[in-house]
Amino acid sequence: MTRWMRSIAAEATRVNTPDSSVLVAAAESHHEFHEAAGQALAEVLGDGAVVAHALAETYSTLTGPGFGRSVDQVGAYLDQVAHLPVVWLLGEEYRGALAELAEQRVAGASIYDGLIALAARNADLALLSFDRRARRIYERLNVKFEILA
Repeated sequence: MTRWMRSIAAEATRVNTPDSSVLVAAAESHHEFHEAAGQALAEVLGDGAVVAHALAETYSTLTGPGFGRSVDQVGAYLDQVAHLPVVWLLGEEYRGALAELAEQRVAGASIYDGLIALAARNADLALLSFDRRARRIYERLNVKFEILA
């Protein structure tokens, strides 16, 4: 986490970041949570941040077989959040995150929820999510979060 990101997090009551469930829902007009995701994303665009892995997971989901969006379409969509501060885990933080996830028995694809959560926690960000399944991971990792629907 950069010194600048720490100062933003310290000054704000709560700085939000979307997980990939919010980013995907906001991108897809037919998604059941599209409207709520759009509202959440508008709030984040005002003074939030984004976790690098959430961007990658969103890209993967939207360009994959379930949605089949073109690389260009998804790139243009993600450009909307490109101006936000991006947070991620590097070096020792990443190794420490993997150790903590193993200790908490987070396994399989849930590890990606855990990596997003730990990057958010390290940057003192609150995760916005529609992913009820991830709640238990966020709770175990002591991450600030809000399940939106």
